[in-house]
Amino acid sequence: MKVLVVYRPGDADGVFVMVKGYLDILGIPYATLNTAQPAPAGTIEAADLWDGVSRGYYYAVFITTSNIWAALSPAEKTTLTDYERTFGMREVTWYAYPNPTDYGLNFTAVTAANNDATWCPGTAQGIPFTASLTAAG
Repeated sequence: MKVLVVYRPGDADGVFVMVKGYLDILGIPYATLNTAQPAPAGTIEAADLWDGVSRGYYYAVFITTSNIWAALSPAEKTTLTDYERTFGMREVTWYAYPNPTDYGLNFTAVTAANNDATWCPGTAQGIPFTASLTAAG
């Protein structure tokens, strides 16, 4: 068993390098799936995840960014979530942009010093800020 790392070149390449480095240092075996490759190599297929009977090939899935998850087809998302549910495995998205539908995370409006709403909590006016999960999260 190994970890599946799902990535796309040009989309947060530093995250991909960090994930691979982390797994290499720990000696954890992994396979990579480059979603930029043409089908079928760059797509998530059930036969790539398990034998169709009772043997799964991965014990975790690492997705480098939420952009990659958003770019998967509905069929690929269903295939992956069904596999995760069937085998009780975990999925990690290393860099996720808030999205209530996919991650249960949502921005909250932050009031700036001049009472204008801003959606940039990294600015001086937005520190500290309050974050909350949706019911699904």
